[in-house]
Amino acid sequence: MRTTMSEIRQAVESSYRGYEVVSFPPPSSGGVHVLEMLNILENFDLKAMDDVTRLHVMAEAMKLAFADRTHWLGDPDFANVPRGLIAKDYAAGLARKIIWNTPPPLPSHGCAGLADGFVQETHHPFLRGRPRRATGWPAPPPSIPVSVPRSSFPDGRRDER
Repeated sequence: MRTTMSEIRQAVESSYRGYEVVSFPPPSSGGVHVLEMLNILENFDLKAMDDVTRLHVMAEAMKLAFADRTHWLGDPDFANVPRGLIAKDYAAGLARKIIWNTPPPLPSHGCAGLADGFVQETHHPFLRGRPRRATGWPAPPPSIPVSVPRSSFPDGRRDER
C-alpha cells in the first residue's frame, strides 16, 4: 500500500439536451461510454418514436458505444485513449449508421468469432460463474477493458491529444 499512488484525473464532460453531464474519466470506461451513448441518442427525437422504434434506436446506440468501449478504452497510463469518443460530430456520424428498420452489423474493430463471444459472456451477469454447456467450466469474473495502444479513430481521424 505504501507504493500505491493515487492520481487525480480531469472528469469527462458533455451535454445532453441542455443538461451538463460530468462523469469519471478513464481508466473507468463508464463515463466515456455513457456520454457517447447520450451523444448518439441526442440525434434522435426519442419522444416522437413509438416504443419499439425507440428501444431499437437505444439498443443500437448502446451496441455502437460498447464496440468503441471494448476497442478504445483502457488505462491512459498505458494506452492512447482518444478523447474524441465523446465529440458531438463523432456521435452524429455513429447515429447516421443506425437504420431504423434493420440492425446494422456490429462493428468488430478487427475482433471476430470466439473473442467477441468471450467478452459478451464475461460481461453478462446471468452467465457469470455458471458452467457453460460446451466446456463445463464456469465463466470467469467480468473482464476489464484491455489497454491496446491506438492512434486513430475507427473513421480514420487521428487522436486529438
